[in-house]
Amino acid sequence: MWVAAVGPQAIALAARRADGWEASFLPPAGFADAVARFDAALVAAGRSGDVVRRSVEVDAALADAPHEGARAAERFRAHCGLGRDHPLLDAALVGDAEAVVARALVYREAGATDLMVGFVDFPDTTMLERFAKRVLPALTAGPRIR
Repeated sequence: MWVAAVGPQAIALAARRADGWEASFLPPAGFADAVARFDAALVAAGRSGDVVRRSVEVDAALADAPHEGARAAERFRAHCGLGRDHPLLDAALVGDAEAVVARALVYREAGATDLMVGFVDFPDTTMLERFAKRVLPALTAGPRIR
């Protein structure tokens, strides 16, 4: 059972019972803070931190090439109706494959074992296919984000 939670009571429940815990749309630093709270709740619940997976839900706007990164960012902003300074921009995987891999690895360093990724071109599958071909192999080569 997975629990999506960031509030104190829900985090405590997830720490006591869940197989996986998920936080949505947090930038890496915010996710790291949430992981620290979750880990403390695991200790309070008497559970080992390695028995529960940690996921972050993020949006992705995956460009085909490095020079298209700015256009991918604009597409993401327009798709979500966001201003240029909206905090959700800090939680997204935006840019070409190399930039998206780098950003995903920052989430790994913040404590993510898994990513839940939504693509801004849905229901089209172009970005999903690009992600599967160009990003996923790099993420599964080392310590794993699933």
